[in-house]
Amino acid sequence: MSTFKQFLRALKDCLGGKNLRQAHESDPRLKQSPMREGFGVGLINSEQISAYANALPTGLDDAKRQEGLTNWWGATDRESALETLGGLAYGNHTRIYAAALDQFLGRTPGTTAGPSENWRTGGLPPPIAEGAELAATQWAQEPPHERIAQTVDQIQRAYRELGDEKHGQYRPADYERGVAAWDLGRLVTVSRMCADQGLIGAAERDGIVAWAGASTAEQFATWDEVAVSYLIGRACLFGWDPSWRGLAAIAAQILDDAASPWTIPLRR
Repeated sequence: MSTFKQFLRALKDCLGGKNLRQAHESDPRLKQSPMREGFGVGLINSEQISAYANALPTGLDDAKRQEGLTNWWGATDRESALETLGGLAYGNHTRIYAAALDQFLGRTPGTTAGPSENWRTGGLPPPIAEGAELAATQWAQEPPHERIAQTVDQIQRAYRELGDEKHGQYRPADYERGVAAWDLGRLVTVSRMCADQGLIGAAERDGIVAWAGASTAEQFATWDEVAVSYLIGRACLFGWDPSWRGLAAIAAQILDDAASPWTIPLRR
């Protein structure tokens, strides 16, 4: 085994363990569409924080959950939680990436696949849809030009070079597919944490997961596409480093684990 492969295996064992974390009782709803697809798109992020891979509660202890919501997401109360979830549902990072890739390739804005716009047409719980509307207003009033320019630089470094052990070097078509899985995956995990913390209700969490599932099935054909979209999103928005390689190892683990929800094809 090569040194690099040994490194990936050790990192995967450290970050995600050899087996996905399982609750004592699986939630049967996670075997039915669209909850199945919604829960699935969040698996890389949820495995990264060692959340359950077969139940909607994360299983995280109070201290770890609160630290994550406060330090990473700024979700300290219901209002801030709804704003955070709304921004993820709106797809802020997906939009930044799409604008940056179009700019990098010198083509008409709007060519690269962006996030689903179905948050406007129903499906999201109303409080989260209101948060998405707020994010849309903020984007219209003050587009993140500086962040788009930074992402162009990241794409320039990644394009035709980035890849992982499972999928090899990413193809132009992988970049064209966009990075909606990056926002959707984090949306699902954060909604699970917020529900555990009592910042949103269980019904609101379930509505978010179902909406994310419909959006995932709309934009991707396979779990491999979901994994690559998530990984390109992380790399082009925050760079690729040992942490990114750990996420790539987690994605490979989820694709290969016999107990993984990804063993059932995304589209059947």
